Amino acid sequence: MRSSLLLAALCLLPAALAAEADPGAAKFRVEDATLIYDTEQAGLGDDAEITTDDIDRLLTILRDTPGIETLRLNSSGGSVYAGDEMARIVIDFGLDTEVAGL
Repeated sequence: MRSSLLLAALCLLPAALAAEADPGAAKFRVEDATLIYDTEQAGLGDDAEITTDDIDRLLTILRDTPGIETLRLNSSGGSVYAGDEMARIVIDFGLDTEVAGL
């Protein structure tokens, strides 16, 4: 039992360290064929809006995760430039879009 808990904790450690090293990455998560982009979740601090860093994050996730068909967005806004660039990427990848939250 103890070894199972230790193994589970060790498996979660890289994700926790990555999120701590790059708090903005927490805005993105993949569920099945849907990429969720949520800037409204608690705990993002200064990253709680659309930022230029999100452009590269979005592109990397889409390139590294084949099969994503939909982008679900929950955000009250941020950088207009970043939003325009991200919209271009969404169009280039032919994604469906959904708005959640607000």
